[in-house]
Amino acid sequence: MPENNITNRKTTNGEKKLKPCCACPETKRFLILDLMHIRSDGNAQEAHVLHQEILRLDAVVKKKIDVISTTKDERSLLDETKQTRECLATLRSKIEQLYKIGPMLLSRREQQNVNGYVERHQKELEENIRQMRLVAISTSKKISEFTRTSLMQGKSGEFERRKIISDKNMLRENAEKVSYVKYEIS
Repeated sequence: MPENNITNRKTTNGEKKLKPCCACPETKRFLILDLMHIRSDGNAQEAHVLHQEILRLDAVVKKKIDVISTTKDERSLLDETKQTRECLATLRSKIEQLYKIGPMLLSRREQQNVNGYVERHQKELEENIRQMRLVAISTSKKISEFTRTSLMQGKSGEFERRKIISDKNMLRENAEKVSYVKYEIS
């Protein structure tokens, strides 16, 4: 089974061609070059695909940052920040790949475009990291403040959870005693 971004067709020198990712002008240009049997620059197409992946990952990171701001407890806050950091690391590696492809492009104009993309993506990455830190800190403060106030009122989440568990255990024990008493009487 072929991968998502590779077709079964091969170029004249045996390299696999990348599958177009969208209907944007750059992809159309690659398709026209392919139809005319002109050897297109594979690095340019790879750079375009990486650029699209970076944009998609950036949107995912922003959604994850929004999810961090809505968490209600410390465990989910830690899980969400861990997932967001993993997405940020993936995003950083994609940007580095795009940076490495830039000098390999044949056209100077395409090199300049890719370098511009890399600069913008790096700035956006740094902004996302800063935003994630701010949101995580503010959410952590809100959670600790809520925990503190609930402790003052005697209604901590842990206390409530333990109370529910002890109530369930008591009900189970009482049910066992009642069933035991019924069998003794009969």
